[in-house]
Amino acid sequence: MASLRRLSNSPFWIACFTLPDGRRTNRSTGTKDKRQAQRIAAQYEDAAREARNGRFVEARARKAIADIFALANKDTLASSTIENFIQSWLKRKELEAGASTHVRYAAIMEDLREFLGARTKLDIAHLTVREISQFRDALAKRRTPGSITVSLKVVRSALAQARREGLVNTNEAKRVSLLKNRRVVERRPFTVMVEQRKEVSSAKPPREGECDRDSWGGESNP
Repeated sequence: MASLRRLSNSPFWIACFTLPDGRRTNRSTGTKDKRQAQRIAAQYEDAAREARNGRFVEARARKAIADIFALANKDTLASSTIENFIQSWLKRKELEAGASTHVRYAAIMEDLREFLGARTKLDIAHLTVREISQFRDALAKRRTPGSITVSLKVVRSALAQARREGLVNTNEAKRVSLLKNRRVVERRPFTVMVEQRKEVSSAKPPREGECDRDSWGGESNP
C-alpha cells in the first residue's frame, strides 16, 4: 500500500510504493497538500500493480500520467488527435505561408492521413519514429528521394509546432533518416559481354582485297 513521507530538503510530500519488481521506491508528488499527495501516491501504486500483472499497456500508461497531472495541476494535460492537429496546423500555415506552399503542405498531409488510416484518431503522441519511418518507406515505392525528403521535412516542421505547443515531448520525425539520391546506372549483363568478346576473337579476318562492312566498319574495295 502506498504511503507518504516528508524529506527535510523538499517542501513536497513523497510517495512510497512498490515497483513491479517488488522493490519499494520513493517519488515526489509535487504537491504540499497531503490529501492530494495521497491520491497521487495511490495512482503510482495502481500503475505499478497493473504493470506487475502485465496489464499496463501504452494507453493505460498515458491515462495514468494524465490523471496524475490533473491531480497536481488545475489545467488538464494538453492533448490532440493526429487528425485534429493536422487540421489546425494546416490552417496556421494557410495564414503564414503562400498559397502554393499551403497546397503542397496539404497534399503531403493527405499522404500521411492516407497512410495512417484509422490511426489519425489516436493522440498525436502515437506518431512515433516507427510510424514515420514506415510512411517514408511507403512513399519510396512511388516517389523520388527528393520528393520524400520534402515530405519528411514538412512532417518535421509540423511536429516541431506540436512540441512548442506541449503536445509531444520530442520531434520524432527528426529521428527518421532522409533518403539519399542515387543514380541508377543500367549495366549490361556480364555474360552478354563475354559472348560478344568470344564472337570478336573467333571472327576470321577478311582476305586480302575484301572487307565485311557490317562486322569491321570499313568499306568494300571496288
